[in-house]
Amino acid sequence: MTSHGIYRPTILTAVMLTILVTALSCFGRRDAQVRQVLAAADSLMTAQPQAALDTLMSIDSSDAAKLPRADRAFYTLLRTEAEYKCWLPVAGNTAITEAADYYRRKGPEDRLARALVMHGAVLSERGDAEDAMFAYKEAEPLLERSGDLEQLGLLHTRIGDLYGYHIADDSSAIYRYNKALECFKKAELNERVIFTHLSLASVLIDYSEEPALHHADTALLLAKMSDNRLGGINAHMLRMHSYYCSGNYRDAISDAGQIFAEYGEEPQNINESSSYASIYGYLSESYAAQGLLDSAAISLKRINATTAVDTLTVLSALAELAEKSGDSITAYRYRLQRDSIYIGILDSEYNANLLEVERKYDNDSLRNELSRKRWTTIAVVSLLLLLVTTLTIIIMQIKHKLEIQNVRILSLVSTAQGLKDELQSAIATRDRNENDLKHLSLEIQKQTDANKELMSLNGDLLAVTKDISDLYYIYGDTASKGWLETKIRDTLAERLTSMKTSVRIDRMLESVYPGFMSMLCSKYTWLSQDERELISLMCCGFTTNAVSIIMNLDIKKLNDKKTRLARKMGISIRLSTYLRQELSDFKKVVDKSSHTTDTQ
Repeated sequence: MTSHGIYRPTILTAVMLTILVTALSCFGRRDAQVRQVLAAADSLMTAQPQAALDTLMSIDSSDAAKLPRADRAFYTLLRTEAEYKCWLPVAGNTAITEAADYYRRKGPEDRLARALVMHGAVLSERGDAEDAMFAYKEAEPLLERSGDLEQLGLLHTRIGDLYGYHIADDSSAIYRYNKALECFKKAELNERVIFTHLSLASVLIDYSEEPALHHADTALLLAKMSDNRLGGINAHMLRMHSYYCSGNYRDAISDAGQIFAEYGEEPQNINESSSYASIYGYLSESYAAQGLLDSAAISLKRINATTAVDTLTVLSALAELAEKSGDSITAYRYRLQRDSIYIGILDSEYNANLLEVERKYDNDSLRNELSRKRWTTIAVVSLLLLLVTTLTIIIMQIKHKLEIQNVRILSLVSTAQGLKDELQSAIATRDRNENDLKHLSLEIQKQTDANKELMSLNGDLLAVTKDISDLYYIYGDTASKGWLETKIRDTLAERLTSMKTSVRIDRMLESVYPGFMSMLCSKYTWLSQDERELISLMCCGFTTNAVSIIMNLDIKKLNDKKTRLARKMGISIRLSTYLRQELSDFKKVVDKSSHTTDTQ
């Protein structure tokens, strides 16, 4: 019956493992194919973003959602990059946040940097400048370490755009555009250099005409050298804007003629439409400022208003023409239309921000729901693992019972051996305690002898103090100061000599630290009697005042003597500190030697 109990779970486990291996092999083949598609899309991303997007579109969205977390994060990163580089809107992309979180935890750094840049682009497109700036600045040190100059330059450009168009910090925007310019020049990316010069010109143009024109002219020259049509058109447009703002209407009209002669009078694609609308707008207003109202009207009709901004340009120019023609009512009507559209733009931006807040709330709710489902899945898997673990434990317990008798016998033998070892250890501990007690008794005896000597010396010193006090009391008011000082000095010299102070201090030091002074004298053979006496007093713990009295020196001379002695001994710390260290080291050596002797 027991054997059947063991055999049945083993078959169940084998069946479960077979099913699991089969499923994993199917998933493994599918995942390998997806990884090949992701690798192909990644290789196309820089040069052919549209081809990369087409490659990624071959992966079904339902299959992408079932990918392992690493592959799913990479798919999200590549899809966002491809859509962004193909000028598709990415503001609704919420998965890039999860991809950035994954790479932040798991790495590698290069993919984390790319994910953070895309996360910032998505946030910027939503109008969330603050969070976008945070994402960009987190990516900045990663790109600096990677050495990818193009990506680092693009990052500086995006940060500059945030400062220039959202935060209104032109000085920071200029700094970032210049950093981007350095990166693109080092990487020899001519097209990036052109458009960075244009970005600098667009920031500087409203308040610093000369630097703005310098960047616009540089971009124009580079655009002509590399046959970059869009860069050249935008450079001319910025030049016209500068001329118009500074009142150089003739130069603005002349620049428009150069644009039409070189690039034609009509835009060739949607990217050029906005630039041409601005060019015709500046041209019309320049004609109007010169009084050429017919030419201004003709130029105005050439504007193909495809955006709300273009419509604002047209209405502003129409209002200016009507005002120049003396038709104030029509001018007022155009301005009302312009203001209405402008208010509508502001309302749409407000609604977009409100929608973004609602989207964030929905995303948080969805994230919480996904988290709940994830934890449910984890709980189910954990329950299955617990079931398998329980079956394994039961099998191991049955096997354990068959071996328990042998284990008990081995345990008894081990216990007996342990008791024997503990007994031997207790005997050794007792011997050590006896030796420690003997050592402690010797230490107490030495300390007692030293204390007796110290008490005797203190008594004698008190007697000396009394004699000096009596001298001062008797002669203090009548004798001269010099005579009294001489009398006190002679009394000290006589009494301290008769007390044999230095001999008693040496004896006291020897009783506490036997052999220390001999050791120190062998180390410094040149020590004089006064220097030995000073060392002995300091080792015995006498205060500076007590030492000055015993050695018949004032405090300053005593301190000078200590300093000179320390210098002679070649030590860089205070003499008192050095002596404390030497006493401590000496005591350790003596204690260790005494302990070794007692043990033997």
